[in-house]
Amino acid sequence: NTAKIAVDPDYHVMRQLHPAEIDPTLRDILSSADLQIVIPGNSNDWSELAENFKSAVNSDGNTTIITDSGDLQGDIPTIYLGVLPESGITGIDAEQVQISEETFSTGQHGVVWAYRSDSNTPRLLIYSADIEQLRPLARKIPHYGKYGYLVFKSGSNVAKGNHQVTRDRK
Repeated sequence: NTAKIAVDPDYHVMRQLHPAEIDPTLRDILSSADLQIVIPGNSNDWSELAENFKSAVNSDGNTTIITDSGDLQGDIPTIYLGVLPESGITGIDAEQVQISEETFSTGQHGVVWAYRSDSNTPRLLIYSADIEQLRPLARKIPHYGKYGYLVFKSGSNVAKGNHQVTRDRK
C-alpha cells in the first residue's frame, strides 16, 4: 500500500506572487527610498504643499519636485500631486472620481489613488480640483498604508479600500 500526499497541488500558498497579481497600496510608494512629486505649476502654494508631502511621506529619502512632466524619470516611484497623469486612470477625471457605485466630486473631495505604471513602478495620485482639500492630507496619508485608495472631504476620510486585481501576469 502506498500513500500519496499532495501539498498545495494548485500552488495557492507556496509561490511568490508576481507584482501584477498584488493590488497596489499606498505602502508601495511610501516605502520607496527615491520619489518624484509632480505638481501642476511652479506656484508658492503647490511648492509648499509638495514640501509638506515630501517631509510626511519620504523624510529620509531622496525626493525631487517636478513641474514639467517632460522631466519625469519613468522608473522612479511618482506622486502626482494636484495633476492628473498623462496616461489617465479609469474612473478618475478632472471633475469626478468613480469608485464602485459611488461618485465623488473632485471640487469637494480629495482622492488618493495608488496604482502601478505599465512597468510595475509604484504611482500615487493625490488629486482635488480644490487645493484646500489636499492640505490636511500630508500628515494623514502615512497612516493609511495598507489601502489602495482613499477619499477625503474637508480632511475627514469618507471612503477607503483596496483595488481588485484585474490585470493578468505578464
